[in-house]
Amino acid sequence: MTLRGFFLLGILSTFILGGCGGGATTTGGGGGGNPQIIPVLSSIAPSSATVGSQSVNLSLFGSNFQNGAVVKWNDSSLSSTWISSNEMSAVIPGSDVASIGTASITVANPNPGGGTSSGKIFTISAQPIPTTWMRQVPGLADVQDVVWDSVHGKLYVSLPPTDTVAPNTVIPIDPITASIGAPIPAGNNPDRLAVSSDSSYLWVGLDGDHTVQRFLLPGLTKDISFPLPLDLQGSLQRVTDIQAARVSPHTLAVIPEPVNGEAGNGVYIYDDAVQRTNQVTGALIDWIQWANDDSKIYGSQSLTVDQGGVATIDVTSAGASLASYNGGQVGPVRFIQYDKGNGRLYSYGGAFNPVDGSKIGAFPVAFGERACTADSSVGRYYCLFAIQEDSVALFELWTYDLNNYALIDRVYFGASAGTPLSTITGSPNRLIRWGKAGLALITYTDVYRGKGGVYLIDGAAVNPNSAPDFSTGSAPAHHTFMTSLTPNQVTVGAPDVAVTIKGTNFTSSSSACWNCNFLQFQFLPTFYVSPQQLNVTVPANLMANSGQLPISVFDGNSNLFSNNSLSLVVTPVSAPGSSTKVNVVNLAGLAMAWDPVSSLLYVGTAEYDAAQPNSIVAIDGNTGSIVKSLEVGSNPDLVEVSAGGQYVYTAYAGATSMTQVPLPGLNAPLTWTLTNSLNSNVYWAGDLKTAPQSAHTTALTLLDLESEPDEIGGVVVYDDNVERQNHVPGFGPGGSLNIYDIVAWASTDQILTASCFSGCLSNTPLGLLYEIQVNNSGAALIATGTAPFNQGEIHSDFGTGFIYSDDGKVADPKTQAIVGSYNASGLVVPDSSLNKVFILGQTSAQANTNNFTIASFDEKAFTFISSIEVQNIIGDPTELVRYGDTGLAFLTSNGGSGSPGLLYLIQDATFVAKSQAMAVPALRVATSEKIVDFRWKRHSKVDFIRKLAERTRAQSTSSQ
Repeated sequence: MTLRGFFLLGILSTFILGGCGGGATTTGGGGGGNPQIIPVLSSIAPSSATVGSQSVNLSLFGSNFQNGAVVKWNDSSLSSTWISSNEMSAVIPGSDVASIGTASITVANPNPGGGTSSGKIFTISAQPIPTTWMRQVPGLADVQDVVWDSVHGKLYVSLPPTDTVAPNTVIPIDPITASIGAPIPAGNNPDRLAVSSDSSYLWVGLDGDHTVQRFLLPGLTKDISFPLPLDLQGSLQRVTDIQAARVSPHTLAVIPEPVNGEAGNGVYIYDDAVQRTNQVTGALIDWIQWANDDSKIYGSQSLTVDQGGVATIDVTSAGASLASYNGGQVGPVRFIQYDKGNGRLYSYGGAFNPVDGSKIGAFPVAFGERACTADSSVGRYYCLFAIQEDSVALFELWTYDLNNYALIDRVYFGASAGTPLSTITGSPNRLIRWGKAGLALITYTDVYRGKGGVYLIDGAAVNPNSAPDFSTGSAPAHHTFMTSLTPNQVTVGAPDVAVTIKGTNFTSSSSACWNCNFLQFQFLPTFYVSPQQLNVTVPANLMANSGQLPISVFDGNSNLFSNNSLSLVVTPVSAPGSSTKVNVVNLAGLAMAWDPVSSLLYVGTAEYDAAQPNSIVAIDGNTGSIVKSLEVGSNPDLVEVSAGGQYVYTAYAGATSMTQVPLPGLNAPLTWTLTNSLNSNVYWAGDLKTAPQSAHTTALTLLDLESEPDEIGGVVVYDDNVERQNHVPGFGPGGSLNIYDIVAWASTDQILTASCFSGCLSNTPLGLLYEIQVNNSGAALIATGTAPFNQGEIHSDFGTGFIYSDDGKVADPKTQAIVGSYNASGLVVPDSSLNKVFILGQTSAQANTNNFTIASFDEKAFTFISSIEVQNIIGDPTELVRYGDTGLAFLTSNGGSGSPGLLYLIQDATFVAKSQAMAVPALRVATSEKIVDFRWKRHSKVDFIRKLAERTRAQSTSSQ
């Protein structure tokens, strides 16, 4: 399998192989004493191809196929392979699909007595009409910068002194014709470019001359110039960044840097060639963007020791002054972009609030060199990737929804390994928008990715709501996307199943394929309905055993797999007399909570969920159907329902914020940035819990991913979006050596318990409990336990007032004393209304299998009651909740971000029933093997946040 198959966000999905096979039957009779066996051809896959395709691998399904049977194309024999009495394969040569039309496919059994099946129609369709085009601008290689002049319809690029054709020049480009104008000598080493607000001027930073040169537009006539200021040692400097003002065409902001340095050395304002008196010095700022007008500039860092945060610079007639530096651990880096339409900053796959420096979202970027740009006028974000796979780079344009951060399109330009195997070569440097539906990309020469150049991309991948600026050039292929698979669950032994696949970018050459890669194609009979729908038949022999059939779509014309796969889950037939009902939903959930008021489960979905990415989704637990949903932030990995079912609260793995959403309407959300009172830093939420009494109160732990350890933000309490004054400081100076990852409330809003997740200190292999007093002023640590309590999450039961750990232990938060143990570990959920604790884990016999057990225990007596087994779970269980009268629900993950998981809904009126209360015994210490245990790899919410942070940081400081 290669990245061209199933690459998403740099992580490959893990699949469970489905079974196949079947037996042959004999039918009919023949003359001369030789029985005639008539083969039955029920379906073929694929059933169509695009004219001009290369050879087509054909799968055939039916019965009575004899060893030695031959597949025929309009009565001409094809190269055929007998697999079983129910399945064959054949190869259709390219010469048979060279023209539009149809052909009859049959199967002929061998003589003597051989018979021929009835035919199935194979369709050869016209080539799809291209919707996206790409052209390379000839004669240009390692350009240094590119800008767009919308008034005159020109792109301008700067060429370095090393260019062999037109060194030290600025060149205009007509993007409609992809032609260049006459090179204009600019000076020594022209680099950064800026176009004035009215397109009267082009500003050029001349690194070799240590000056800024202005040109008159559209003629590119040299105008005024001015020298860059010297550094503190009196040395010459070069331009790090220049930005033309939003309003005045005469105003320019400049960041110089020492010739041998890597960091910006101040922010200066110029009117024409006159420097304003005041400048910002001492603040390490490398990249700048003007805000909505000429009175404010936002700045960021990339290579400095205190990387992170957003600088706000006030600009007056006297010059520039630093107003604030907010954000701290997070922040945009190189080539920041301010979008005036929505007031956000963008940088390398991250979206930021420039006012407080918080991260408000993360796009699921791939690992590899990239150049990105945003356009709120069309609601899209674009990244051009050179995705490295061994010594080969795959060039793709990924398009995202600017509002919900979800990936919505992938355009494939080919691969390069130092030779021009793709239509794009080099490493991505800058990507900008131009025209109605255009992107301009510049790349620089790289030993593995080939020669640099200038490339123009136009069409539906950029703006599907506008006619393209040009419609010629190479037509890159679009990956198909699957959004739903209906039905997504069948039972073992089911007959042939008709499945509807919904999605985008389907063509007549698209075929469903189960458990496929480039080494193994297992096509399913597929009928093309539209670019948004395929109708597929899953043969009965594939459902002979329980498990999953990971289904993707392969397009024979583009030779690409779909961006994702979805699972058809084959569940075991319930044992006679079993009361357990299992419903499986294709939903990539990160967290969930049950609301008894609305009788709905609320699930926070991942960015890679096929149909509802980055959303809070309300699920009917009885049917598994989606009642309603709301797009929220990036990867909502913490979800809690408030007291009384008034709100659902969520915090994010891709943003330093949290959101309050009114129930049951899921409308009018309130979102705010997470901070504490120590500084202006912003934080990720490590854990979020709603108070037992007040619907407006929440407690969180705060993480700084740039520190070691992460847990320096402490524990804070919010009333709606207002943080209470006092918080419990985290690890480090001004705090303590305590690690606060997770929290749980007691039975009132006055006591909160905190702990670390696992192995947080060398002398504490398991987490201690910390008692926190909460009042109107905030939170304060008042006591620390002595006994290790947990390795995993901790959970409240407001009915008992106790705290329950995934280690199966129970503690009194008032004393931090451990009061009992269930001799089990896994995913734990207590329920005092039933006097039960449920623990999802694995028995010793289930180790290294996909089978799991949910055990129930008497909550007060700490004794085992009963258990149920759930077989062939897809992925690793990550969260367990109780819902409704008789329900248990859990989420699974298939190996990390990029691998969709499932939602399992279990209903069992016998198992989920009230336990007879018993007297509480003395402390029970486990002395034998655990009933169930956490035998799979444990992933915390913090692990997921770290993974996303690592992904968005990768290559963020790549050279310009």
